[in-house]
Amino acid sequence: MRDYKFLGSFREDNHPSHLPIFPATVWIGRSNSGKSSLINAVSGKNRLAFTSKLPGRTRDIVYFGDKNSYYIDLPGYGFAKAGDSHKDFWEKSLSSFILKNDCISMIFLLIDSRRSFQPLDIEMLDWLELNDLPYQVILTKIDKLKLKELERVKKEIESLYKLKREVLISSSKTKKGITEIRYAIEDNNNLFFTNRHQ
Repeated sequence: MRDYKFLGSFREDNHPSHLPIFPATVWIGRSNSGKSSLINAVSGKNRLAFTSKLPGRTRDIVYFGDKNSYYIDLPGYGFAKAGDSHKDFWEKSLSSFILKNDCISMIFLLIDSRRSFQPLDIEMLDWLELNDLPYQVILTKIDKLKLKELERVKKEIESLYKLKREVLISSSKTKKGITEIRYAIEDNNNLFFTNRHQ
């Protein structure tokens, strides 16, 4: 397992200049989608990522890294109390960061399985598609659903939105799906290195 460590919090509109160019997995999702818990589960470290005490308020771009790859934890979106200023921040600063960043190997879009796609999630999905960015949907908190309900939600998403990649499932509590996410990250990182050396 990779040994990720906290590298820093930034508010730049591009990859920090002092960090080498390595493949980065970007984690995005609505506030309270279970993003921090999933990063911790996948990294195997319970306290790598911290949940903000003020959901939707943070504007820091958080980098975690090992010897040759990164996790990038972006601020959550869609928290009502954060107001229009946070929405503007996402639309301008964070969208610029994603589009300018040459390190991104994959963007994981986290969706709370109990709520499926909300309007802001669909906006995010449309934006990722419009900009031809590499992304994959991960359903979180699947331990909260019965198997039949989970299968229904997963099939509904895959059929309605014509996704290019399989929808992954995860539970930070039971660790269901964590191994598959790790494999996906390794595959994406290997492809990143292969493409850069062509």
